[in-house]
Amino acid sequence: MKEAMSAVVNETKSLLNGDNRLYGTRNSSECSSEECVPSESVSVSESFGQTTRNRSLSSLQATMHLLKGSIGTGILSTSRAIKLAGLLLGSIGILLLGSLAAVAMYVLARCSRVLCKRYQKTALDYGDVAYEASKRFSEKAAKVFRGVVNFFLILTQLGFCSTYVLFISEHLVKILQACNVSLNSLHMSSNNVMTLCLVLPLILTSLVRSLDKLSFLSLAANVVLLFGMCFIWYFTVSHLNLSERRFGGPLKDLPLVAPASGWPLFFGIVVSSFESIGVVLPTENKIKHPQAFRNVFLVSTAITIGINVATATLGYMCFGDKTKAMLTLNLPSSGSGSWINTVVQVFFVFTTYVTFLIEFYVAMTIIEPPVFRWVKKWQPESKLVMISYTIRVGCVILLVAAVLAIPRLTLFIPLAGSIGGATLAFVFPAIIFLLTFTADLIHERRYVTAAVLSSCAILTMVIGLVGSIFGLYFSIKDIVAFYDNGRKVEVL
Repeated sequence: MKEAMSAVVNETKSLLNGDNRLYGTRNSSECSSEECVPSESVSVSESFGQTTRNRSLSSLQATMHLLKGSIGTGILSTSRAIKLAGLLLGSIGILLLGSLAAVAMYVLARCSRVLCKRYQKTALDYGDVAYEASKRFSEKAAKVFRGVVNFFLILTQLGFCSTYVLFISEHLVKILQACNVSLNSLHMSSNNVMTLCLVLPLILTSLVRSLDKLSFLSLAANVVLLFGMCFIWYFTVSHLNLSERRFGGPLKDLPLVAPASGWPLFFGIVVSSFESIGVVLPTENKIKHPQAFRNVFLVSTAITIGINVATATLGYMCFGDKTKAMLTLNLPSSGSGSWINTVVQVFFVFTTYVTFLIEFYVAMTIIEPPVFRWVKKWQPESKLVMISYTIRVGCVILLVAAVLAIPRLTLFIPLAGSIGGATLAFVFPAIIFLLTFTADLIHERRYVTAAVLSSCAILTMVIGLVGSIFGLYFSIKDIVAFYDNGRKVEVL
């Protein structure tokens, strides 16, 4: 039995690190130059949103890319996640879910590399990986699978964008309140008034069709985000007294395990904080030394999960039951030193706005190409720019409508994580792994390895599906309660 398990472990390592038997390609010495896999320096680019294969990233640059994509304002919401699950269970839960999502993303990147070699492709995005993994079983089903993956990518990206709009709106209201400016209306909440004020700026900036124009803003946003996170860590640690906390009462009053009714929402919030879903494959495609990607990914993942757990735990220990949807909303607006709290909130509004523009751009690169292919059948190509602007304005209006309908971060974040985040982080990578490797393992008569790895993939898929279903159910339940109580109920 021990020898069998050892064999399974060794085969698993060879599978994830590179097993040419599963690539379905011949050695370079056995094929002509025309038949071999294209050079890594080959560029593939077309108008409107095609990726480029250019292995130019060093290991350090790739690590920075993954960290920038993983550490964002979503981390500020994880303290409320711990509030819903309990101090002990929440901390362990973030660690386990983060590790599981990281493994799933690494497996997805591994499948991408295997499929590139198997079918002689230069680069694959998430939807293309789904298509290439399933096309040998059914071409029609593969196209449907790619469409489903792209649909969830769009849904998730736009869901995150809606969360960013709501984040900006709530924080601007709090900033104005600190300056003794009120937006109260007889017919509308302050958050909704602010959201409507943001419509025109959001529309104008969403019309930017090149990330190059956002590069300076992106760099500034990263610097501001680093300063803001350092201040949050300083604030929570400096106001943490293990015997009697300033904001939330004694530490002993915090439950180690909270009631189970909050666990599904905990799942949705934690998953929504995983902002690197769309960054892993592009980084793996562009790293100069592909064999170094595993170590790069491990380092960036360890740092990200560590920061996530530390921020969430310290925030909840500092604010306790008063922990809000975002830690920045807990910063005092009055009293000594409150001005620096307001400045930090302004910084987070800026970095979140820039993040919105980037995430919105990514969503448009998925939405626009199929629309353009369809439109070009009956419209001249000169009208594509105007159609692009129309799509972008329509999407912004749709996002604003969603925010006006669900004007609370406490309601929106778990909903966004449960709908798309769980599916993209857990379910689809598991399905792609099964489609990519299982048949080959069985063909190679590696039955034990196939059974063990398939069981792990299925378990990951079940975790994602169960968490998504229950998270969606309880999110909708809270939204219904919010409206049943005249939009005044305070969601915990």
